[in-house]
Amino acid sequence: MRSIKKISSLFIVLFILFALSGAAFAAPGSDQGDVRVNCNVNGAIVQLLASNGSVLYTATIQNGYAVIPVYTTGTPVTEAVISADGYQTAVVSVNSPASGQTTTVSVSLAPTDSGDDYNGENIAFIEVDCNVNGALVQLVNANGMIVYTGSIQNGYAWFPIYIPATPITEIRASASGYYNTSVPVYTYPMDQGQVVTVNITLSPVSQPSSTSTYIVNCNVDGAKVTLINTNGQVAYTGYVTGGSVTINTDSNGPTIAEIMVEAGGYQTETIAITNSNRPAPGTSDTFNVDLETDSMSSMTWIWVALGIVVIVIAAAGVYYFYTTSKKSENK
Repeated sequence: MRSIKKISSLFIVLFILFALSGAAFAAPGSDQGDVRVNCNVNGAIVQLLASNGSVLYTATIQNGYAVIPVYTTGTPVTEAVISADGYQTAVVSVNSPASGQTTTVSVSLAPTDSGDDYNGENIAFIEVDCNVNGALVQLVNANGMIVYTGSIQNGYAWFPIYIPATPITEIRASASGYYNTSVPVYTYPMDQGQVVTVNITLSPVSQPSSTSTYIVNCNVDGAKVTLINTNGQVAYTGYVTGGSVTINTDSNGPTIAEIMVEAGGYQTETIAITNSNRPAPGTSDTFNVDLETDSMSSMTWIWVALGIVVIVIAAAGVYYFYTTSKKSENK
């Protein structure tokens, strides 16, 4: 019986040691992310590099892409080099992915038969700075050919350029939600190691306005203007200043059904809002309201004034009667 207990205890100890050792060995590479490289050339070789230029991972493009697992606890990936026979090598910046995340870069390799005489030794650089991360950047030579393609990462894209070659004369940048932009290249790198920086600013595509504007003109400053929706709820409120109030509404929100204008001492006025007078998105409509004095309120003040007069007369009569009585008693 004791031997069985000893064996069981020994088995438990060994199991715990095995689990701890497994966790220790698994820890350095337990966290992984992915780098996905999209490329137009199947069979192209993808190399992921560290900042010191050492190759960390290698993969091959299949069916237009390669997904490369990357250890997030290891040396960070900073660049991807994509090469294939008969095509110009492309180098793009890469953000090293966090655990469970995927970083995607897209590269279009250009054929080398563009008439350029590359010697494979002299390399200069073009840096493209752009305000939109992920934007696609294309370098176009004097023959109108797209010879380098990359994407903006951390605000820039870095292109090694073989020299001598047909000069790059244009840089194009595009991104979803932004207008396509191209800029001329006035200075082309001619010397080995020379760096030319080009700035491109992408402008967002203007979206249709969803704001509908109600302008209410009123003869009473301080009057409260309330926009009421189809559910009978107060949607927007404003106050007349200088004879007018402007209220901006979201046309994607509840539909406005009525304008109510009110002020103390004046009769409340309402205006029904229908499709015929409701301002369309991006437009404004003007509504004129003249508040009339509240007649009931005027009568109330008249009665108050009459009441005060009656009270004063009554008080005067009482005082007269009192003083007359006193005089009679003194006689």
